Order: sequence, then structure tokens, then C-alpha cells
Amino acid sequence: MELDAEHIATNFNDRVSGTAPVQAAERVMDGWTYYGNGYGNYDGVLDYSTARDHLSVTEDGPADFDQQGLDWIQNICDLCREHGVQLVVVVTPRPAFNVLVYGEKYPEQMLRLQQVVERAGGTFLDANLAKGGWYETRDEDFYDGEHLNHNGATRFSQAFASALQALDAGGSTSSLTYSYDQWDQYLASIDNISAVTSTSYMEDNNTVVNAIAYAGSNVPVEYRFSLVADDGTTTLLQDWSTSDTCTIPQDKISEGSSQVEVCVRRAGTTVGYERYCMQDISG
Repeated sequence: MELDAEHIATNFNDRVSGTAPVQAAERVMDGWTYYGNGYGNYDGVLDYSTARDHLSVTEDGPADFDQQGLDWIQNICDLCREHGVQLVVVVTPRPAFNVLVYGEKYPEQMLRLQQVVERAGGTFLDANLAKGGWYETRDEDFYDGEHLNHNGATRFSQAFASALQALDAGGSTSSLTYSYDQWDQYLASIDNISAVTSTSYMEDNNTVVNAIAYAGSNVPVEYRFSLVADDGTTTLLQDWSTSDTCTIPQDKISEGSSQVEVCVRRAGTTVGYERYCMQDISG
């Protein structure tokens, strides 16, 4: 639920008036729909041009797992084993950019989690490293940077059901995903540009825009930078090249706030662009 005065007041009034919980939830959670059998989900689709706002990593970079959190997982594993409960820990899918942003920290830290689960007799399944024969994400599967929308959840649930069937038959799920020591193979399996983000800073009285493209290791990327004025006028600053940085002299920036449009595409292609983002700058 949105934690603003309007949504809180709506939620409170619904509770005291006896409004059905499902109806109340739909009123305060924009874009959320109840589908039945206790299940509801969001129906929106992630705008990849806003990927910077959906990154799970903070400005300080990815952090290691907290040992207390791993200890809590260990307690869950122990409890399941003591009561004969089959435990399957699933890392649900994210857009590729929200895996790539972790860099080498992703396999390093996720391996720690996997080891806790498997040493306790559980099954660990990271759908972000899924092999194509089992499950493949689509752009339209995601509501935001960390959550599937209804259509995406439906597709993944079908794939996950097949994994459970394999376990029920006494098989293994290890062949469905790349292992963490196959990180390079996973990177090579990404055949597109998932997203591009950017930052800006001042240097020698000039504005510098730096772009980061999240793509597979075998995908060469080129960039184009254009200045977008308040009235929508677009001025090319730096045509397609492999440079991910553009320096903009202050005399090229119009008075007031402007934006820089950063476009990316696979190097050597002639498409208009594959992904883009907007970077705010000030004149």
C-alpha cells in the first residue's frame, strides 16, 4: 500500500465501514487485481527507460549478505528438516539488468545462500540463472525491477511446476539453471541489452553524462547522446560510438532544466535504438 495520507485514510475508512478486504485492497493498491483463490497481482509493465529507479543496488554498491539473515535461513531449514517438510528455496526472476548490476557479487553471495540451504537438505533454485530450455523471461513479464506482473507470474508458475514435478519424481533441478561457477556462461547467454542507466556530474565547468548498459558479455554496445531542451527540441551531442561518456560544454545547455537522452543499441546495427534513458541536467 502507498504510505501517503490519501491511501491511509482510504484504508482506514474501508476497515471501519466493513468493506470487503479484496475490494479494499484494490482501492488502495493501484494496478493490483484480485484473481481468486487468495491470489492477486499487479498488471502493469515495467518501463525499461526508468531502470535506474528500479535498481536493487544502492549508490554504495552491492553489499554482502548479513550473517544474521543467513542464520535465519538456517533456522528455517533446520525446522523443516526436523518436521519432515520438503523445502524448496526459489529465487524468483528479475529483469536481467537487476542481476547484472550486482556484478561478481551476485554469484559470490548467492552461493553462500545456496550452500546454507543445500547443506540442510533443501533444494535451491535460482530462476535468474535459468537455462532457455526450462524458462526464459520476457520484457513484458515484470511489473517493476523486482516483481513479476500477473502474466509473468503465470508463465513462471508453469515453469516452476515442471521443476516440482521433476523433484516429485526423484529427479534434480540442477540442470535447469547455470551454477554460480558458470557465471561466465550465464553472462554469455544474455543476447540483448536489458537496460541502460546514466549519471551526471560536473568536471571543469562542463557537464559529464556517463551511461551504463546492462547487456550480455558477447553483446557489443554503442551509445548516442542528445540534448533535450524544455520545449522538446533535440540536439545531437555525440553520435553513435562505443564511448559511454559524453562531455557537454555549459554553453550548449539551454537556460533552465534540460535532459540528455541516452540511446543504446548493439554495435554494428542500424536500428534507431534498443534501449534509452533520460538524464536530468541543469543549465
